[in-house]
Amino acid sequence: GYDYTYHGSVRDSRYLLESYDYKDLHLENLPLGLLGKWQIDNSAMALTLAREFMDLKVDRLKDSLQQARWEGRMEIVREDPLLILDGSHNPDAIGRVISELDRVFGDINVLFTGLLEKEWHISLELIRKHRDSVYLVQVEHYRGEPVNNLYRKAKELGFKRVHVISSTEEVPLIDVPMCALGSLYLVGEIKKAMQRVVL
Repeated sequence: GYDYTYHGSVRDSRYLLESYDYKDLHLENLPLGLLGKWQIDNSAMALTLAREFMDLKVDRLKDSLQQARWEGRMEIVREDPLLILDGSHNPDAIGRVISELDRVFGDINVLFTGLLEKEWHISLELIRKHRDSVYLVQVEHYRGEPVNNLYRKAKELGFKRVHVISSTEEVPLIDVPMCALGSLYLVGEIKKAMQRVVL
């Protein structure tokens, strides 16, 4: 609001930079390709920084913002049933993602994993504040937290239903709307599994 001004909104699952003003750059109604309300802030800052160092072609900005993709960050990889992948692994990021999922998609299922020496137990506590049930899986990477430890903590936290998935290979076969989060390793393994499964 000091150097540049902007306003955005979220309508259903669409994110829109409604207005943006900086120097000679005035834009309206720019759909964003990235999910997460924080992407409204990020897109405004990106436009400002880009404008500082170059002349921008207004007609190209709309396509650029709408086609922007960031693999493994609130990434929709399947529409029906909905499957979202997010590599968030620290409690702060996971808390933001869960809040955004609640606001935009409602009570979507959460698939979670943790890594050794990470604060996965705090992340699981945050998920419990928003969900009565959780899906758990262990990644194949050597840093993957054993699923038995994840299960034990989930039961301790009072989840009413805890679904243990034996392998990330099973994830593409789960027929419920879901967001998988907790590790970029998880994102990678699910993407490989999706390539191997004919849906």
